[in-house]
Amino acid sequence: MKIRAGIVGISGFGGGEAMRLIAGHPSFELVYAAGEGSAGSMLVERFPGVPARLADLVIDKWDPATLPKLDVLFASLPTGTSAEALARVPGDVKIIDIGGDHRYAENWAYGLADIWPDEIKGRNRVANPGCFPAATLNALAPLLVNGLIEPGNIVIDAKTGISGAGRGGGDTNSAMPRATRTLFLTVCSNTSTCPRSPAPSSG
Repeated sequence: MKIRAGIVGISGFGGGEAMRLIAGHPSFELVYAAGEGSAGSMLVERFPGVPARLADLVIDKWDPATLPKLDVLFASLPTGTSAEALARVPGDVKIIDIGGDHRYAENWAYGLADIWPDEIKGRNRVANPGCFPAATLNALAPLLVNGLIEPGNIVIDAKTGISGAGRGGGDTNSAMPRATRTLFLTVCSNTSTCPRSPAPSSG
């Protein structure tokens, strides 16, 4: 029996990528898709290359009260918009939050699967790590575990493109204004002022 999966926020970059991965996975069946801007349209209208078996799936307007029977729900909503709605999803439905609202939330596992897989097993609520923590921790973990570097005085100089901001648009995320500029997201020098990953201790 296949895993019945749903995606909310399917119109965005994260939701579209989740759809692509689910559609190509033999153990999953996509049975529900929701999105604000694309509600009422068929999946093939939003994603012309979608497999034929999913082409006629109609994108619903997001409402936790009208969810069909699901095993897992992938949530790809703008930061600051998902906490209240996802709290109304039945507890027996596993949720993987691709967005940023639950990375520091109580009772949500920090889903860095390559480093802390045991933190995810058996959990019904998993928060996907952000791009910077994922890149940083995955790069540093094998070096630290094998004693190839010292844990103190590690400098992370990380830069990203604009796709991580999603489809929200706006002048700040347009290509032309950003093409010749580097904008600071966070500048800090110690753990008391830097945002920290809620990841568990590795011992």
